[in-house]
Amino acid sequence: MHYFNEINPLTISQNPDVIAALIDPYNQERTLYILIEGNYSIIASTKKHTYPKTGKSEWLTHQIELPKSGISWTVNTIEKKFLKLSHEGGLPADVRHYEGIVDGEELGISRAMGLGTDDNRESSYTIYTHSRKSEWDTSKKMSFTDSFLFEHGFFDLLKDLAAKIEKGII
Repeated sequence: MHYFNEINPLTISQNPDVIAALIDPYNQERTLYILIEGNYSIIASTKKHTYPKTGKSEWLTHQIELPKSGISWTVNTIEKKFLKLSHEGGLPADVRHYEGIVDGEELGISRAMGLGTDDNRESSYTIYTHSRKSEWDTSKKMSFTDSFLFEHGFFDLLKDLAAKIEKGII
């Protein structure tokens, strides 16, 4: 399995592996990047955060790495397992997660509730990989609110990239 260094928030926008970027409409300081490196994809988040009490600023970064085909798997899983009723082939009503092996890595998606700020909590999807560990020795994961995915274009972006990956364009 290929391992990756954490992205550099100061230089990521010039990285030739970046194939897409999307600014978070709820937090203009946060940008999501998608990179393709060989047969792998990286979804990375960068945000410059200023602490109100001290005025000190620092870059906060987070990323998840998965096989490049994991983008297609994510799109297909959300569309066919989460957005369909059980009698249409979707998950049963009481099941809130789905896992699979994609190019040798154990990936999963789960539903989460209450993601967002204190004033704006909403449901979300969490993408995770059991094959890669975070700094806390848990599965690497990244969550996206429903509105970010479906109203602000991130899911459409993933669908577009999945189609290009499946056609061999990227």
